Amino acid sequence: MILYLSDGTGDVPTVPDVIGLTEEEATEILEEIGYEVLVFTKPTSDPDEVGIVLAQTPKADEEVAPPAQVVIQVGMDRDGGGDGGDTGSDGGGTGSDGGDTGPGNGNGRGRGGDATDDPT
Repeated sequence: MILYLSDGTGDVPTVPDVIGLTEEEATEILEEIGYEVLVFTKPTSDPDEVGIVLAQTPKADEEVAPPAQVVIQVGMDRDGGGDGGDTGSDGGGTGSDGGDTGPGNGNGRGRGGDATDDPT
């Protein structure tokens, strides 16, 4: 069970729309409000979508009390492994045989799910 303390106003913030922002911009805005940000990557062949928030959950304008989690989905180059961001949150790559996308390891060489047996 999670209990939240109220400031007495009864106001619950609404989640801002961060779609179209960079991962860094979106994370900064959400963390400033008090949300925990989880980042997932989505392969894209559109270079304009690389590093950009393509989707978010909860959706914009939903009333959600911090410190709830907000999940953002950030575009990554379908042929590359992301930019290896500062927090290691991006950098997920596709499996060597085109398998599922796996979590990033922060160095731009993320492994793809069960797509490879290579532990590196």
